[in-house]
Amino acid sequence: MKQALLTLFTVMTMSMCLKCPPQFHLHYSTKTCIHTIPAYVNFHVAKGLCSSVNAQMVSVHSAAENQFVIQTAQRDIKPFLWIHRKEMVFWFGAYSSYNNNTFAWLDGSQCNFKNWLPGQPDNADGQQSCLGVK
Repeated sequence: MKQALLTLFTVMTMSMCLKCPPQFHLHYSTKTCIHTIPAYVNFHVAKGLCSSVNAQMVSVHSAAENQFVIQTAQRDIKPFLWIHRKEMVFWFGAYSSYNNNTFAWLDGSQCNFKNWLPGQPDNADGQQSCLGVK
């Protein structure tokens, strides 16, 4: 199973003052907090890490939200990349339970924004059922 550099996850903020926990970044339009975990883990471990802190992997529903998530992750992960000299790959909270190139978000929301690279998803020789972004 492939491993990615980091996990992204969101926590819904219920506070009227729109504050996030330490080390989280607020996305104002969706009122969610984004946190980056610099670790090489597979999709299932990433999902477990999120669950362990009562959060879930990120779902993206617009180009603006996608840009915010990627920019936040890139900014947070640069020191880790310099030390380990690895490629930047991010896990998002999307999966295909039947390897049929139809993806859904783990939070139950519709997978209505797709920013696939050309030719993707390609099912990676029958092994691809998760969504990673470079």
